[in-house]
Amino acid sequence: MKKFLFILLLFALILAGTGLAGYAYYNSVGEKPLNTNEEIIEINVEPNDNFGRVLTRLDNNGLLRNLLLTRVYFRFNPMETALRPG
Repeated sequence: MKKFLFILLLFALILAGTGLAGYAYYNSVGEKPLNTNEEIIEINVEPNDNFGRVLTRLDNNGLLRNLLLTRVYFRFNPMETALRPG
């Protein structure tokens, strides 16, 4: 019985550690989604482009750290993402 409880506790600790590490990575991607140190990046916004298309274009150019986590972060942490063509 003690062995089972020890294994269960060890599993819970590993699971908690993995969850904390994943949450820290998720927040770091949300706070700094771009994979560059440049302060200004120019990108053309075409008519009918939405925020998702712009993110995909940035990812295709290798400028995003993680496309999926960036989309999830902005879905659950809404910010002003209104785009104008130009």
